[in-house]
Amino acid sequence: MALAVVVLGGAAFLARSSLLGLAGDLCVRDDAPAPGADLIVLLMGELETRPLEAARLYAAGIAPRILLARTEGRPKALEKLMPNEAALAVGLLTTAGVPASAIEIVEVPYGARSTLDEADAMTAIFAGMTPPPARIVLVTSWYHTARSGRAFEAVAKKRSLRARVEVVPSYTPGTARHFAWWRDEAAAVSVFSEYVKSALYFWRYGI
Repeated sequence: MALAVVVLGGAAFLARSSLLGLAGDLCVRDDAPAPGADLIVLLMGELETRPLEAARLYAAGIAPRILLARTEGRPKALEKLMPNEAALAVGLLTTAGVPASAIEIVEVPYGARSTLDEADAMTAIFAGMTPPPARIVLVTSWYHTARSGRAFEAVAKKRSLRARVEVVPSYTPGTARHFAWWRDEAAAVSVFSEYVKSALYFWRYGI
């Protein structure tokens, strides 16, 4: 019995990189969309990577418009000192070459505070479009792609939207990617946090 435990423990130790890599893989969804989508939806967060990836997709002709949701607001007295994250993202997009006419901020009462808030706000806009979009490309951080894709698909289904949701990951230059996330402190924190949020979404919303 002791020998079996030692053997199993040794095997697990030797396979740890593969097992940890699998944990990272489960967070990632990359649909590698082709040009011709209707909209790029930029999810808020990680301004150093997500807007640049959205700008890259726009320049590649993936879609002609970029939408983003206004995040949770700050007191008006602070807005001049600390602009809303959505306003900062627009500045980054235009600096990267996206024309302002191709960018739209979706207003959300009290601001978007979660991925589900963004999905609800965006799909409400999609439902009011004539015709509604057939293909939507989400841009978000790599560890967030799988959950955000599920969230948008679930909310779109509730609104009877038939839009195809495709997801593209963004990566922070110089940090570990999903197959080696445990080697980078920030990536490790993000992966653990994402598993907690994924469990919460499954428990509360069935997503």
